[in-house]
Amino acid sequence: SKQHLSDHPRYTKEVVQELYKLSYIALDRLRSIVDKYDIDCDWIECGAVEGSIHPLEEEEDGEEDTDGCHILTGEEVNEMMGRHSSSSGDNSKTLYKWGEYDPSCALVNPLKLTIGLADTVEQWGVQIYENSKVVQLEKTSDLVKQKGVIESCKGKYMITTNDGSTIQCDHVVLCTGPSSFTNVLKRALIPIYTWM
Repeated sequence: SKQHLSDHPRYTKEVVQELYKLSYIALDRLRSIVDKYDIDCDWIECGAVEGSIHPLEEEEDGEEDTDGCHILTGEEVNEMMGRHSSSSGDNSKTLYKWGEYDPSCALVNPLKLTIGLADTVEQWGVQIYENSKVVQLEKTSDLVKQKGVIESCKGKYMITTNDGSTIQCDHVVLCTGPSSFTNVLKRALIPIYTWM
């Protein structure tokens, strides 16, 4: 419906560029955390190559983009991907026509990173509740207004699990896939291109 579409933000070029910058800031922040707390997660500074099977458009032509990525020729991409040009020099037989190299990307073992981050925050006194399905997440202020709950609520949020237990806290980190989110939370998500 028209109302549903209007709920989504407009992804203008400026908004996308700002989000792209934030992704690099997040990577730098994660890199510093891994270094500071000596998290063993097989971190490898290797960069990333993307290859295109379509010819390079004029507006994309250039040695280096403003984000630090380098434009590669088809020959360079095919060489990096182990797809060498034919000996006759006929570039039409190569798969990739051009590409881009981002030197700031890194490889990481996501499971080891997650375990390392969990171990680190537990050292600060953070409690992690595993194997507990959350069935309800409510703001304490809403509970006081709507249900007349007394001020004994500790924290900004109250979480109820599937066995009826409750957890009160000031911060909630949603670490799950979008399929388990409510419609309200789904509208707050944006599609981001990632790979592992």
